[in-house]
Amino acid sequence: MKRTISITSGKGSVNHNSRKFHAKNTDLERSCLNVHYMNDNIRDVYHELFDDSLARYNEKQKRNDRRIEDYYEKIASGKQEKTFHEIIV
Repeated sequence: MKRTISITSGKGSVNHNSRKFHAKNTDLERSCLNVHYMNDNIRDVYHELFDDSLARYNEKQKRNDRRIEDYYEKIASGKQEKTFHEIIV
């Protein structure tokens, strides 16, 4: 028996993953078989993961313009960063 593995890493699409829309190649009769292991609000996850570190970072800043109010917004509004990357195996 031949086995292969494929790994893809990329920008990701929350709307696609949560099935808020259906692509043309989707078999709607099988959509009920989809399994969601985790589908948390990404902003909530950012706060859970980064708020403590952000508070420590902000405490060290002597200049107010270097403080970060909301880490998610900083990443989302950046030109180089992405709010998340998706890895599919």
